[in-house]
Amino acid sequence: MVVDSIPRAYKKAILVIMDVVIFAAAIWLAFAIRTTSTIPQFNGTYFKLLLIIVAVRIPVFVKLGLYRSFLRFPSERVWLIAAQGMAISTLFIGVALYLADLQGEPRSVLLIEPFVSFFLVLSSRQFLGKQIFKMSSAVAKRERVIIYGAGLAGIQMAHSIRVMEGLKVASFIDDDPSKWNMLIADIKVYPPSAIAQLAEKHKVRRAIIAAPSSSSVDRRKMVFNLRKAGLE
Repeated sequence: MVVDSIPRAYKKAILVIMDVVIFAAAIWLAFAIRTTSTIPQFNGTYFKLLLIIVAVRIPVFVKLGLYRSFLRFPSERVWLIAAQGMAISTLFIGVALYLADLQGEPRSVLLIEPFVSFFLVLSSRQFLGKQIFKMSSAVAKRERVIIYGAGLAGIQMAHSIRVMEGLKVASFIDDDPSKWNMLIADIKVYPPSAIAQLAEKHKVRRAIIAAPSSSSVDRRKMVFNLRKAGLE
């Protein structure tokens, strides 16, 4: 895959540059929301504020490890790291602005900007992750698999498979009727009775059981359902 051939340092640089652009846009939007104007008046503080935010927030993101993975789907861990980074950096930014004695800066802008940046950072990762996934799917034909278990373990398994080149999740299977027909991690959940039909429709040969908390009886039942449909 083309992305895998890019040196890690270049990948980090791409993400850093992307976040700098996001912070610049977030400051603009924060001023626009605060002043209810599409062309807000910055009073000469825009670039000073951007410089302080970049100087503080980027090192915090690096320290927390937000740039260790490149363009992957935002998982619960990425959301947590981004939220922690925003909270910590906002505190430091407030101190830096106080020490810099930056005048003419509405306090509400400093409250709005972190939320806008948080949303844009995660949205950008989601968008680019989907584009990389589409590119990899077009380059290599992926073997479709079924995940039995639409709980936390199943969701984590689905996220892991999404960044792999050889597999693609066709659907979730779950014994809980409350989850049937739901979309979890953008994947539809079906009842066990639909396994054979799904296997035929998507040309599925293998299934993955992701239910670590299930009892031995339930696991044997899962294996029976899968083997009944001819899956490995």
